[in-house]
Amino acid sequence: MASIWVGPRGTIKDYPGFSPSVDAEAIRKAIRGLGTDEKTLINILTERSNAQRQLIVKQYQAAYEQELKDDLKGDLSGHFEHVM
Repeated sequence: MASIWVGPRGTIKDYPGFSPSVDAEAIRKAIRGLGTDEKTLINILTERSNAQRQLIVKQYQAAYEQELKDDLKGDLSGHFEHVM
């Protein structure tokens, strides 16, 4: 039996127990000070849906009066920066 292709589907679903404030704080801690906690960034940014990531961006800006993308760009480099 042939399968029917129905178009692309998102592979990242909403993260259960999601809290934009908890995630924004964890990201902030991961990029503050010397070094970067890349594991935390990967875990948060790859396991949240696009809608959830947008809420994290808004919460981060509200809490820290900084743009998340600017803070990430200032802390990351090379291929890791490009992927994020």
